[in-house]
Amino acid sequence: MHRKVLRFSVHDFEDDILAVSSVCVEPLPLLGTMGYSKGDSIPVYHFSGPIVRDDLPSQMRKKLYEGLIDFMDEELRKRRVLHVTIRIWDPWFGPTYFGPWTNAGYRIQRYHTYMYAVPRDESQINEKYAGSFRREIKQGLQRAGTVEANPTIDSEKIYELYLLSMTEAGVYPRYSQEEITFVLNWGNNLRDLYICRYEGKPIGFAISLKFNKTAIYWLAGMDRNFARIRPANLIADEFIRHSLGRGVRAIDFGGANTEGLAHFKASIGADPKPTFQLTKYYCTTLPLKLGLQPILKLPGAKEMVKKKMSLLRRGLQSSFSGPVQSFGKDFVQARKG
Repeated sequence: MHRKVLRFSVHDFEDDILAVSSVCVEPLPLLGTMGYSKGDSIPVYHFSGPIVRDDLPSQMRKKLYEGLIDFMDEELRKRRVLHVTIRIWDPWFGPTYFGPWTNAGYRIQRYHTYMYAVPRDESQINEKYAGSFRREIKQGLQRAGTVEANPTIDSEKIYELYLLSMTEAGVYPRYSQEEITFVLNWGNNLRDLYICRYEGKPIGFAISLKFNKTAIYWLAGMDRNFARIRPANLIADEFIRHSLGRGVRAIDFGGANTEGLAHFKASIGADPKPTFQLTKYYCTTLPLKLGLQPILKLPGAKEMVKKKMSLLRRGLQSSFSGPVQSFGKDFVQARKG
């Protein structure tokens, strides 16, 4: 079993889209051989949703959420998904709309993403930087660091930097080279690539995705042997200036799981804005253990399964076509496809 992206959309009876949502289903390590999987919204939550049209009254928005939840639950259970994690970044989403999710068994956690309001004039960019950030840009330039937007470069070089960063951080890489290459093959109206070089050698990269007038700092990596060249600072500076020249009004620099990362993003001039993570479990540990009995007989399997079960309890975090489903009193349809 491989990753499959399930795309859901809600339409009115004139076929106008009212809401969209995507869930990526992928096999769970070890349990995937038994058909068990996990669901996760596509990491770029601006794209994956659930996104509801912002001109709808609150009661209709709640009804749309209820319909989406029922529709997604049915499909995820059918695919033996054990748990699903959905991320929402939506200025309209908040406690008013928690009810449909908590009533359906979702746990809601609040996080933050760092949003940067792009100035109208390039001369104002430096004014938004903290003094330390300006100094580090200057250091990088003095030490012969350069950044180029959308250069021609082999995706293998990008992936090497990505793997290096993940290894140094002790994090398992989420994406394959094939997936990153797929994004790099998009046109520049959908994504931008930034490469930092030192003496001609690529030492850092970032890939941004563009959605309406928002740019999203999707993926980045660097060789920390060249940290003195300040690739992260130089790339962020070029990212902002390049985005400004293309009409981008906001940049999402993502979350911060360390104090140092939060300080770095704040020094750019980005402000923390609330995002939400919704998690639901479809299977208790008892039937899962029963289903694992054949595997538990293998050497060393019990310890591995115990670890996986612990992670599940702690709440770790191909398109298909199907029939049209109607719900609500008289105004919406949900589609998967």
